Amino acid sequence: MKKLLTLTLLILTITKTNPANFHEIYQAATNGNQQTINALLSDLTEAEQTLLKRTLLHKVTKEGNLTAVKTLLSANLDPKVMDFTGKYPIDIALRNEEMARSGEEKKQCQEIALWLFLAEYFNPSSEVDYESSLEEHFAIQNVRLCCSAASRNFISIVRWITSIFGIGRTHGGDSALHLVVESGDIIAAQTLLRAGFPVDITDNLLQQTPLHIAAARDRREIAAILLTCGADRYKEDLAWAATPLKIAKEKKHDEMVKTLLETLTPEERSEYTIFSHRNDQGRQPHCG
Repeated sequence: MKKLLTLTLLILTITKTNPANFHEIYQAATNGNQQTINALLSDLTEAEQTLLKRTLLHKVTKEGNLTAVKTLLSANLDPKVMDFTGKYPIDIALRNEEMARSGEEKKQCQEIALWLFLAEYFNPSSEVDYESSLEEHFAIQNVRLCCSAASRNFISIVRWITSIFGIGRTHGGDSALHLVVESGDIIAAQTLLRAGFPVDITDNLLQQTPLHIAAARDRREIAAILLTCGADRYKEDLAWAATPLKIAKEKKHDEMVKTLLETLTPEERSEYTIFSHRNDQGRQPHCG
């Protein structure tokens, strides 16, 4: 109740201080008139601009007004500003997506969320043709954006990125899943797997899977998730024909070894021990 009262008073402060500008800016955003917005914003005091920026982008996002969202972002309204209830515009957009009743409405909400997300990384200023350069920027930053979206559990954005541009790679050949496993980001790893990343995707250099990385970095909880999703514990890498278990043993990650073995049946464990021993003969494992 107190939070609601505070929000109401602050909004009233904006509209009471300069009601014409508030409604004119809102109308200009709805009409896609960026020049008008810039002119009107310049007439506001710094305090008035701060209050406006904490409500207007949230308002048009909640209404599902894609044109207004794009226009306000092009006018440099910051998508990383919380409203008085502690929510970012993208939080509202993703909530709208969850509540959408039709496929078209859901698609609109996803596009708004995507624009808000991308605006955190690329400045859609009036001097840049943001829309035409989006594909180039997006393709280059594919992996970084996937990692960021996944760490915030933005599964629909990860799916959008991969559906348009495929699964990106770093210059070293790693996928987003390799990177989040290496950093130990459990939420990101789960999100990427739910979004459709292959559990046994290999890097382009050593042909290691995320389970190889988990074994090398002793990411036991992530390894358990990967195994539950069907990760191949028998997969050998390219450099040393090293399996995840072999890497874990070489690194002396005893608990990881247990994790890799505990879901095996006695027969599989016996076969795997023989298999691992055979691969140890005359080779040194690559341990990441």
